[in-house]
Amino acid sequence: MRANDTITLICYALSLICIIYITAAMHIYFRKKYREGVVGIGLVLGMLMFTAYALERLVGFVIRFGKVQGWTGYYFDLLQKWGWTIGVIGTTVTLCALAILVQGRDLGLFLERPSGKRKGGSGRR
Repeated sequence: MRANDTITLICYALSLICIIYITAAMHIYFRKKYREGVVGIGLVLGMLMFTAYALERLVGFVIRFGKVQGWTGYYFDLLQKWGWTIGVIGTTVTLCALAILVQGRDLGLFLERPSGKRKGGSGRR
């Protein structure tokens, strides 16, 4: 294995570990906000972007590792062509959505979850 292959695989693996950690931390924060009944749209789009980016990095790692190991065949070729394309499309779409959200400068957009409890009124369900 050449030095650039080793460095690339280490970078892919390290970035994938960081993405999984960030997504897990965001998920905990998301669940907390979801229980409170209000979730920021930016947070939802950010979680989608990190999920798509994690897929892209995972596919990149597998492709690079497979090339170093000499993998061939129909499924590896399919992964190289369509796996990477799907990962890039997912990342691009969510980045575009985040850019539109930031461009509008209305970062205070929230989704409110119906709590199921009525406030005021007769108290009947």
